[in-house]
Amino acid sequence: MFRKSVEFSLRVAASAAWRTSKRLRSRRDFVAQRGQAAANRKNPNAVYIWIPKTAGTSLNCILTACGGQTLLCVDDVKRHFANRGIVTFGHLSLMDLNRDHLVSDAFMETSWKFAYVRNPFDRAVSLFEYLRRVGTLPMATTFSIFCHYLRDEAYDAIGLYNHRGLNQLNPQVAWMTGDDGAILADFVGRFESFEADSRTVFEKLGVPDSMQRIERTNATERSHIGSYYGDAEVEIIQRAYRSDFESFHYSLTPYW
Repeated sequence: MFRKSVEFSLRVAASAAWRTSKRLRSRRDFVAQRGQAAANRKNPNAVYIWIPKTAGTSLNCILTACGGQTLLCVDDVKRHFANRGIVTFGHLSLMDLNRDHLVSDAFMETSWKFAYVRNPFDRAVSLFEYLRRVGTLPMATTFSIFCHYLRDEAYDAIGLYNHRGLNQLNPQVAWMTGDDGAILADFVGRFESFEADSRTVFEKLGVPDSMQRIERTNATERSHIGSYYGDAEVEIIQRAYRSDFESFHYSLTPYW
């Protein structure tokens, strides 16, 4: 009986310590976000539309250092976004945030919006390897199976969440299209010319020269791109991402 009582007391103490630690982390995060929001007031209004697997982590590190905000969930947007300054909402839908009045019409009208895109053949391979690495897809999943998910559109639409299941498989235009079907971004850079295009972004946002060094992070290890593709996989990517090929002027012809 005594042993059970001690074990119970230890579990209660551990639970209390975990809750206290969680509250402290939450408090630290809140204070950090408030500080970032204060630093962001001096920045021009701008939105980085962050499309998955387009080297976004590397760029966002620089924007954050300049006071830009990274708000990856609706609660953070509600609590910390003052509709001013530089911001990215990660992979949340910008249009859905605007429809729900979490991002104001005035901010949408006055902000400079930018994004990066990537060759759909290349991005599909990067998504495939990334989703296996983080456990969203079993390691036994082949690229052929992955392509069948794309063919069958077996993924959720983008929405008011940073990621859900396989929703990162959406075409890149899904993050960038307004209600009228037009591209929201005022500037669309390319993964293939990332450093050169980023200089345009830095100049527009007033990023100091001393802070413009880009270090690639969150890169996905992979084999040569040609080893992933047969004729069937090429055709699926061409069909699934036709809107990306056409909107961003990538060739439907495999480049390897």
